[in-house]
Amino acid sequence: MKIIKFAFLFYFGLMTNISNAADEIWKLHTVDDIQVARTVNNTGSIVGVLCNTSEDGCVAYIAINSTCDVGESYPMMVNSSVGAIPLVATCTIWGKSKYLVFDDFEGVILAFETGGEIGFAMPMASGQFRVIRFSTIGAIKAIAKARARPKNKTTNKTTNKDLSDQSI
Repeated sequence: MKIIKFAFLFYFGLMTNISNAADEIWKLHTVDDIQVARTVNNTGSIVGVLCNTSEDGCVAYIAINSTCDVGESYPMMVNSSVGAIPLVATCTIWGKSKYLVFDDFEGVILAFETGGEIGFAMPMASGQFRVIRFSTIGAIKAIAKARARPKNKTTNKTTNKDLSDQSI
């Protein structure tokens, strides 16, 4: 888990300036052994899946412009075309940014892969709910690629077929 935390810091330190808010389609980003499938909505909130292929570990997260206390857990409701499910996310900080990492990875993945729109409702101290919506267009493909180990690169091997001893 320590490497995944470092990867978050490294990845988001490099990638925070990349903006695909206009198309809101899931994309795959790769940095060394870290593969991230994510999307950005029109308000700049990010949701995605980060996988460390060398450790076979993945986390699902949401990054929003909001305050949270590091180490604290926050309840939320996720709504998609298959229905609503309750989730808990834990606040984590890397660099200057805070992220909510979901405790139920498979539950979030199911919601991501439903197609259409997905919404996250979070209770606020004021008694209201904050709702953040994302498109799931391209989520299935991007998440599958993030979870898969990269294929080993093959090198072209030269053979010594034409370099044998000959008698002339």
